[in-house]
Amino acid sequence: MNVLLSGAVAAVAIAIVAAVVLNGAQKPAADAFATQSVRVGDAGHSWKAEGTKKN
Repeated sequence: MNVLLSGAVAAVAIAIVAAVVLNGAQKPAADAFATQSVRVGDAGHSWKAEGTKKN
């Protein structure tokens, strides 16, 4: 029983440490996927909406 309990506690501790480390390593999409020719911008901006005015 002690082995099962200590395994569960270890799994929870590893999950918490992994969540903290991975959360600190994340970058915004605009920074992570930026190249010279392509840049991911604000998610609220739609390039499809430009120049498609309907009369």
